[in-house]
Amino acid sequence: MHRIIVITASLAGLDYVTRMKRRRPDSEVNLIIPAALKEFQAHYLANKDTAAQGPAAKRLAAALPDMDALRARDVGVLEALNITPDLKEREVNLRSSQGSISIRYSELVIEISATVRIPRALQAARNIFGWPLPGFAAHPHDCDKALAQAAAEQRPVIIIGNGPSALDAVFLAREAGAQAHWLYTGEQDSPPINPHMLQLIRKRLGPDLRFTPLPNTLPERLTCKLNSEGSLLEHIVLPDGTALQSPCCLWTSPLMAKHPLLREEGILLDNHGCMRLEDPSSSQGLHIMGSGVNVPTGRLPVSGLKAPFYAGGDEHAWISAILTGAATGNISPDTDLGSMAIRTASTPGLHFYRAGYGIADAQNRDLDLESAITALPDPDDASGKGLLILELVCERQSHSLIGVQVLGVDISKTAAEGLFGVALAALSADADLTTLSARPRIGLPGRLLGMGASILLNKLQTLIKGISPDELLASQDAGSNFFMLDLRPAADWKAGHLPGAHNIPMPQLKKRLQAEVPHFVPLVLLSTSGSDAFVAACKLAALGATDLYVLDGGMNLWPYELEATS
Repeated sequence: MHRIIVITASLAGLDYVTRMKRRRPDSEVNLIIPAALKEFQAHYLANKDTAAQGPAAKRLAAALPDMDALRARDVGVLEALNITPDLKEREVNLRSSQGSISIRYSELVIEISATVRIPRALQAARNIFGWPLPGFAAHPHDCDKALAQAAAEQRPVIIIGNGPSALDAVFLAREAGAQAHWLYTGEQDSPPINPHMLQLIRKRLGPDLRFTPLPNTLPERLTCKLNSEGSLLEHIVLPDGTALQSPCCLWTSPLMAKHPLLREEGILLDNHGCMRLEDPSSSQGLHIMGSGVNVPTGRLPVSGLKAPFYAGGDEHAWISAILTGAATGNISPDTDLGSMAIRTASTPGLHFYRAGYGIADAQNRDLDLESAITALPDPDDASGKGLLILELVCERQSHSLIGVQVLGVDISKTAAEGLFGVALAALSADADLTTLSARPRIGLPGRLLGMGASILLNKLQTLIKGISPDELLASQDAGSNFFMLDLRPAADWKAGHLPGAHNIPMPQLKKRLQAEVPHFVPLVLLSTSGSDAFVAACKLAALGATDLYVLDGGMNLWPYELEATS
C-alpha cells in the first residue's frame, strides 16, 4: 500500500489533502494535525456566540477544518502532541493523548509556514505579536485581549511593516474597535502595496489610521523600550524622538521559516528565510510545501526572468493548487509556475489581493518593468462610491504579465475576489498583453483586465508615459509647464476637476483640438478611468505630438481635493 502522510495545520494544507486523495484514490492518505488545533476548535465553538471571540480568533477560526468531511473522503485524521520524523527509516513517530505510535510512509509532506522574526530582545514582551499569528498554538485570545485593551484605553495599536500582512493588521485593529498607528518601514523583502491603492486605503480609513512612513528604517532597528521586567513593551521611539505608547504591537516583518520537525542535513534557507531541499531527487520521499517554502519558480520565455515566491502571507486555498504539483513532483523545476506569490488583506469595505511582482520590486532587482493601473465603479452600487481597481505589471521585453494587484473599495468581497481570480488565471498562464487586450471583455473583471492590458501595450509601443498624482503635483511645484486636458463630460468636470485643467469632452476633441490645445507644450491627459486618455494620446501621437502623459488610473483614483465649478 502506498501511504502518504501529510503534516499541516492550515486551510491550504487541508485543501492539499483533499486534492491529493481525489487525484490518487488508491493511496492511503493520513493527515496529522497538532492537538492545539482541536483544542482551539473546541474552545472557539463553545464560545463563538460570546464577546470573548475577538478578530484574531475569528481569523483563525475561518481556517478550521471540517474533520467529518475529511473522514468522509477516506482520509485518516490523527491528532498529535509531539511528532518526530525519521527520514532514514521513512517513518513518523507521534505521541497523542492515546499513547505513542510509529507510522511508515511512502511519501511525507510537511507544511512549512513563514513566521515573523521579532528581535530577540523583544520576544519576551507579552504585548508584541507576530502577525499573522503562527498557527493554532499561538493563543489568539492573548492578542485579542491586548487589542481590546487598546480600544478601551483609546490608544492606537502599533503596526510595523509595509506589506499586505501589515495592512491586514491595520484591519485587525479596526475590527477590534481600536485605532491603528502604522509604522510603514522600509524593509525590502516584503512586497509593498501599490502607492495609488495605499493612498485610497488611507483616505478610506480616515481617522482610524495614523500613518508614519519610515522609508530608511528596518523594523529590527526601531528603538523599543520594555518595562523593568522585560515583559511588556512600553513605547517605541520614532526618529523624531516621539515616544509612541500602546498596549498592543503587531509586528509583521521581516519573515523567516522554521519547523521543529526538520533538523536534517540537506535543508537550506534562502535569503528570504524560505526552506528548500538541497537535492529534491534524493529527499527520500520528503516534500515540503507552504508559505515558508522556496517553490521552484518559472522563467519568462524571452528574458529568462525568474518569477518570485515570497515567504509569508495568508495560507490561502488558491496557492495550494500550485504547491500540490511542486510537492508531489508533478511539476519540474523547469516548469513555468507563473508569479504566484499570493498576499491578501480584507475587512468590510476594503479587500486587497496581490500576486507576483509589483513595480517597486524593480528598484531592488535588475528588472525592466512597466505597469498600468485602472479603476471602474461597481455598476450595481447605487451610491456610486464603490470602486474595483486593478494594477497589471509586465516585463518590457517579453510583454509577459508578471504581477497583479487588486483593491476593492466599498465593494463586495465577492466582486474583488472575482477580479483577482480572473487576473490570477492570466498570470498563471503567463499571458501576453496582446492576447489579453484582444479577449472579449465580459463583465467588470473582463473589462478591467482588457483595459489594463491595452493601456500597458500603449505605454510599451509608443512614447506615451504614465504620471501618478504625486508626480504631477511635484512637477507642478517644481515649475513644470504642463497643459492638463480633461476629457470627461462637462458635468463631471464641473463637479470636480484639477485646478488649471482645461475641459474638452472626448467626443469634441477632434473639432476643438487645433484651436484650444497649445503646441510644443507637454500634455497631461485626464479621463475617468484612464482608458479614454490613452485613446486620445495615441491619436495625438499619430499626429506627431510628443511629451504626452496620461494620469495613472484616471480621475477615479485622484486622492486629493478637487475644484468645483458652478
